[in-house]
Amino acid sequence: MSTIRVWIVSTTILSVYALIAVTSITTGPSADDAIVAIRVAQREVFEAKGIYQESAPSVLKNPEATLKLASEALQEKRYEEAILAARQASRLVRKLAGVDSLGAFGKFTPHCSSLSLAS
Repeated sequence: MSTIRVWIVSTTILSVYALIAVTSITTGPSADDAIVAIRVAQREVFEAKGIYQESAPSVLKNPEATLKLASEALQEKRYEEAILAARQASRLVRKLAGVDSLGAFGKFTPHCSSLSLAS
């Protein structure tokens, strides 16, 4: 009789894990994912400000505006749009930094340069 209980308990636990996995996959991006993407972009924009603020502050307008759009999308609970906008802001900063196709950086190295930006 105890063998049957073990099977029932283990089957129930596996079913719960499977349900959690399927639910998390089908619900799409969460607020946490959007917050992380925005924080990474904010860090990169902040680092770029240290380099470009004095010499060419106008080059930071596009990344800052895109970052603002990401924050607004997050507040409106449009998480996927927030993530995409934050990644776009990061791409704009990296473009300023002279990132080539191999990932070599010109003037500075952004905080999370190893992150893949492929969507």
